[in-house]
Amino acid sequence: MMKPTLFVAGLGRCGTSLVLQMLDAAGMKCAGKYPDFEPVEMKSFSKPVDTSWLKSNAGSAIKWLDPHKVRVATSEIDASVIWMHRDHHQQAKSQAKFMEALLGVHLARSDISKLKNQLRTETKLALRATRPLPLHVICFERLLSEPAETAANIVQFLHGTGHQFSHDPVSLMADQVIPRKPKCMPDLSIEAFLVEQSRC
Repeated sequence: MMKPTLFVAGLGRCGTSLVLQMLDAAGMKCAGKYPDFEPVEMKSFSKPVDTSWLKSNAGSAIKWLDPHKVRVATSEIDASVIWMHRDHHQQAKSQAKFMEALLGVHLARSDISKLKNQLRTETKLALRATRPLPLHVICFERLLSEPAETAANIVQFLHGTGHQFSHDPVSLMADQVIPRKPKCMPDLSIEAFLVEQSRC
């Protein structure tokens, strides 16, 4: 029997890449390339994601950012969802940092506050877009403070949706979490380290 697809979903800068790195370490097939795992097929706002592409990746883990904008025909595929939640203030700061680093756009404190409120609104819309798929919520802050426990919860959820591992992957998954505080870091040093690691 074909395994269901696993969507790792959320709004930008919430920890979806980290969860996919954990799943990759556990031996699960993940769409896209390490360390961000962002296939081009999941980036279009103008048209729904190709259902045939999704079905060809059945059993894989797929990053699904902004589900309310990147449309998936959830009723046509066998899938489940891990939803990544992050403190909206820290997430807004992280998005602002990313925009400044990549686009040279600096956001003032008032802009970051507006972004935080926008994240609150969009979270509700995005979660609604994942219905009626089975959903497991992971808190980014909890993942950083308790990586082994969070990994075990992920494995338990996957077992319940038809995914089985030939070994106990919890320690391999937890090892992918670089110890750090949950507050937004001032730079992209972790991202740079992971990109460099991918070249080795």
